Amino acid sequence: MPPTLPLLTRGVNSTQHSATLHHRGIDAAQTGDIPDTRSGTWLTHVTNHPATQPPLSPIAAANLPRPMPSRKPNRHKSATVCRVRFTPLTGGPGETVRATPIARERLRLDEIPVMTDGISYHDLVQASMGDPPGMHDFIKMIQKSGHRTLRFTTAAMHHRATKLPQLLARLVEAGCSHENKDQRFYAINVPPLVDITAIGAMLTEAAVTWNYADPVQPPPTATA
Repeated sequence: MPPTLPLLTRGVNSTQHSATLHHRGIDAAQTGDIPDTRSGTWLTHVTNHPATQPPLSPIAAANLPRPMPSRKPNRHKSATVCRVRFTPLTGGPGETVRATPIARERLRLDEIPVMTDGISYHDLVQASMGDPPGMHDFIKMIQKSGHRTLRFTTAAMHHRATKLPQLLARLVEAGCSHENKDQRFYAINVPPLVDITAIGAMLTEAAVTWNYADPVQPPPTATA
């Protein structure tokens, strides 16, 4: 017996449901070979051939739900970038640092602060929503990340064009990362497992003017 599947359709005018049996896509009513639906044998046959897919009638196909068109992402529209604004107590323009919202008024710093003392990469801070959208104003420190920050300037650096790239490469090789402002002021992120004293010695050897930004005081065993 060929594979048989029922096709359930609804009348356009009567709105009544009717079942039509198909043998390999051929209308069983046209062939006169209609199995006894009361015996349930056609249900068994359908179960044995689940891959059989009979063609839909034009009316049934027209009543199928239309798939929703997929929306292509707008590559020109970007999400608002969150930043935390640090305003110095003495006034001045201050600094903004990119951050990731963690909870209400809680953000994790995702950049190395270049001009602000006492904060470091991945510190968790409290900040209130400000203006423009995405800007937050620093309130207080919540949790230190364990990262430290050193800062140096290249103003007094001799042969800067050749020595600066060499110094930055050595810092990266030691496990640090860095940010800069106007390619004159540099901040170095010193991860928790990196010896900050050794990084300070590297800066001294490079003959640059540097200082501790976070912590603002050198460790007991180190001097700037």
